[in-house]
Amino acid sequence: MNPRTRKTPLIAAILLCITGLAAGLRLYQLDRLPPGLSYDEAWNDLQALRVAQGKTHPVYFVDERRDVEEPLHIYLIAGLFALTGPQAVGGRIVSALLGTLTVPLLFLLTREMLKGLRATSSPSSDLIALLAAFVLATFYWHVHYTRLGMEPPAVPALATLTFWLLWRAFNRGDWLDYGLAGGTLGVSLYTHPSARFLPIVVTLFIAGRWIADRALVRHEAPRFGLLVACAVVVFAPLGLFFAQNPDLFFYRAGQASVVTFSRGLVPVLQNVIYVIGGLIWRGDTNLRLNLPGRPGLDPLQLLWVAAGVFYALGRDRRRVLTFPLLWVGIMLLPSVLSDAAPHFGRMLGATPALAILVALGLAQISNLKSQIPNPR
Repeated sequence: MNPRTRKTPLIAAILLCITGLAAGLRLYQLDRLPPGLSYDEAWNDLQALRVAQGKTHPVYFVDERRDVEEPLHIYLIAGLFALTGPQAVGGRIVSALLGTLTVPLLFLLTREMLKGLRATSSPSSDLIALLAAFVLATFYWHVHYTRLGMEPPAVPALATLTFWLLWRAFNRGDWLDYGLAGGTLGVSLYTHPSARFLPIVVTLFIAGRWIADRALVRHEAPRFGLLVACAVVVFAPLGLFFAQNPDLFFYRAGQASVVTFSRGLVPVLQNVIYVIGGLIWRGDTNLRLNLPGRPGLDPLQLLWVAAGVFYALGRDRRRVLTFPLLWVGIMLLPSVLSDAAPHFGRMLGATPALAILVALGLAQISNLKSQIPNPR
């Protein structure tokens, strides 16, 4: 029997335990911690209740006060209400479940991504993928936000699902995987304005692949066309709404960035410092969104991320491992380009990529380092 086959039940059992840990951290006393519902949480639950009662089914939510929101999170809450009846923590349950689901998805993504490298020993990809899943399961920033009944937790969930399917497509060349990746990318645009940066991650990484290996263009270009087509088809209802209401497409982003862009590039450059500093020494100061001032990464995680970045930039590995670096960099931009930086909700889409870098760094400086895959 193949050694990898023999270890599959053990790997599945460990992943199940990690996922259970993630669920426990996100669901325990969810009705009490954090205390009370914020306005945003209550608004989401109220809109979901109206949907569940059949009073409204919009493709984009706009109320009489011009409060607006992408629809996916609200429709998921409405689905929960249809099963359980209305409850005040409905939005929190949906966020917690999305946060929990992201953990096994990150395992699948990390393992698939590492198939782009040739393993020197069979357990390497699985061990590092399990480590990435564990890091995300216990990542305070992600845990805190996925206990809130707001829409940002859907962004890392849909990003991780999309990128897993994308790497499956890269590794297998299957048209179906390209189509599914495009479909989930389209769905991600129904989550939160920060998700509009996910197509940039996909486009830039594929462009980098093609520049590094021109032979891939002939093989992947038609399949990438399918990905784009599926994304466009899925996004079409919301896209048509925005085409008819262009002011609403820019409404939330405009509210968040009006101060940032009021004085040229200086506030943007300041935000770059604030966002990087938010990862290192002073995080989001909003009591609802973080332990005020707690940085996104604790000192050990920062050390491991640095080691992971150093390893990923190795000349013979960067073709594959620049992906999490690009993911982090692009998904920090929503906070860089808006006010209140560092805003951990707008940056939440970067958390799975940071977990991958932590896992790579920890493996690099531990006894796992000899098992990190080498390039083909």
